[in-house]
Amino acid sequence: MNEMRISKHFIERFNQRYIKNDFHWKIPELRNYMKKVFKDRQLRYLENKKDLEKPHYVHFGNHHYLVVRNNTFVTIYNRK
Repeated sequence: MNEMRISKHFIERFNQRYIKNDFHWKIPELRNYMKKVFKDRQLRYLENKKDLEKPHYVHFGNHHYLVVRNNTFVTIYNRK
């Protein structure tokens, strides 16, 4: 998880879709927050799949999922 990059677009969408507030995150704070939400198996999955070129969707909390590609958190979506 510490090796994963977090894009500015991801932070904007995280605030918009997950936090529902315009919070000014510092990257280490956001990373620590996300570690608390992720389950152990999800963190292991990220470590194993971090260098894939195709986007991967990882469940985040009960109502969202993240898009991860090339070792980067790209965006977050609401589950339908």
